[in-house]
Amino acid sequence: MTLLEFSHCGEAQGMRLVGSNIIGIQENYPYSIFLKSSKKTDTASLRFTLGQALPGKVRKALKALVPKGTRIAYIQTQVLLTITAPPEDIFHTVSSLIASTVDCFQNAKKPIIAPQKCFVCNKPDCDSAALNGSGIGALYQPAHASCVMAKSEKTAFKAQKNEQSGNFLLGFIGAMIGGFVGTLPNTALIMLAERHSGYLYLLIPLASYFFYKLFQGRMGNLARLSVILSSVIAFIFMQFFIEYLDFIQLGYSVTFLETVDWYLSEVPLNAILKNIWFGALFLLIGIASAFAQIGKTNRDFVQQANANVESLMSLSGAPITTHSHFTSPEITETYTGANYSYDRENPPMEIDP
Repeated sequence: MTLLEFSHCGEAQGMRLVGSNIIGIQENYPYSIFLKSSKKTDTASLRFTLGQALPGKVRKALKALVPKGTRIAYIQTQVLLTITAPPEDIFHTVSSLIASTVDCFQNAKKPIIAPQKCFVCNKPDCDSAALNGSGIGALYQPAHASCVMAKSEKTAFKAQKNEQSGNFLLGFIGAMIGGFVGTLPNTALIMLAERHSGYLYLLIPLASYFFYKLFQGRMGNLARLSVILSSVIAFIFMQFFIEYLDFIQLGYSVTFLETVDWYLSEVPLNAILKNIWFGALFLLIGIASAFAQIGKTNRDFVQQANANVESLMSLSGAPITTHSHFTSPEITETYTGANYSYDRENPPMEIDP
């Protein structure tokens, strides 16, 4: 079953498709569904965010209620239920799972409260729910419609401002500086404790990405390449710099360039690979783990802002009366509540490729 087919089946229950997520509200408990389809089976990940962590007794009760084979994970106040079923049965299976899960929350000895604070401003008295994030990790949480609109407006404005004034060259310079800064913790650990930590290599691409943005680098397709390239260059530089510091500690009077020349001409290739493979592996893991961030462009930021606005739904089921107009150049939007008209071909916020 496709996402669109699933959402059509769930329209009577208030389900809606926003981006890659299906969202809905059951008895004031907002939830999101991420569906992965295949030829023989579909896998649905159902995620609730509660107002508190689930107590042990309720966890046991929930485990007894859900169908056999359902995987349950708890992340602080989040409950993630993953279930697999044939395509023709997946909607009914997930609908039953939603009902039984909410029933478990409500019928606990001490009922589990639905979340009440806005994920944007962290204040109570929410009038709606909105999508926070995207993909399998997206949360559908209570929010003030005005907060979501203001956040989306700010995101769209920053993205368009960056599109107009961002600079790839300055961003690359920032990424290079960030890459070198990211090598410092591991360099210090190697020199002071004569050991290195694979986890610290994860800081290199993250620092590179942070400095790319700090230097107002343009968030286009080349941003990803800049961060990856600067991370690799910083990692290679780190290997040479460590060798250079070793010579200095041993009392040799050499320059950094002389160290590089010696390293490349005198050290066998297999020895070089043996020295760097561990760090290179964790560097790749760091790049992969940060890819969701370093891969974002201005268009991605605007699309996410659109999704946040589109996902707004009244907690009480009544139309939301919040109105907002985006004032940044070429960005205009009017929101008329839960039943507003959204044209996918002409989204409220646009940005040139």
